[in-house]
Amino acid sequence: MDYRTVLILLLAVLLVCSLSALAWFYWQTHGDSLSLPPLDQPDSSNSEAMTADEDAFINVYFLTEDHSQLQAEKRLAPILDSITDRVRRAITELLRGPLASNLISPIPPGTELENVFWSQSDGTVYLSFTEDLLKNAPGHALSEWAIIYSIVNTVTDRSPAIKQVQFLIEGEVIQNPYTIWDWTYPFQQPDRVFNREGLAEGS
Repeated sequence: MDYRTVLILLLAVLLVCSLSALAWFYWQTHGDSLSLPPLDQPDSSNSEAMTADEDAFINVYFLTEDHSQLQAEKRLAPILDSITDRVRRAITELLRGPLASNLISPIPPGTELENVFWSQSDGTVYLSFTEDLLKNAPGHALSEWAIIYSIVNTVTDRSPAIKQVQFLIEGEVIQNPYTIWDWTYPFQQPDRVFNREGLAEGS
């Protein structure tokens, strides 16, 4: 092996060693910024994490300004296991009224929720209100429709076990001869948003 070949090999080895040293030095000074997240932390884009965040909200239904339909307004609420507790929380938010200026509460002023009863066998939730629910109502079909379905939509939202809602006044079935709708029977779980003709939006 001649002198020139030996020199070329030495230079090649020296170059490789220099590159290796530079790579090691770069990794030591910049390696922290390249660290991976721990394996036990879920990715923030994971669908289950997004669902969990979404479950912290409930939808509360109010009338639009033109009185033509019900529209949902999201409210932050704790995740509760009991159906009666979830219903109470939802009605509490409904009775607070809308936060948006373009929405209207159809619930008559002074209305309060007295009790919530749950019948798992047939999926009926019983809501007992004070007499103000109908005492101060305007007294026509549209206003009654709005009262009924703002409440029914709100309590059945995110609660698929609730199939129907029975309204009570001070614990008694409503038998008011002046109402347009028949309040003696429970109201079925509807599609979430209705227009005043009783049709689901988009149908």
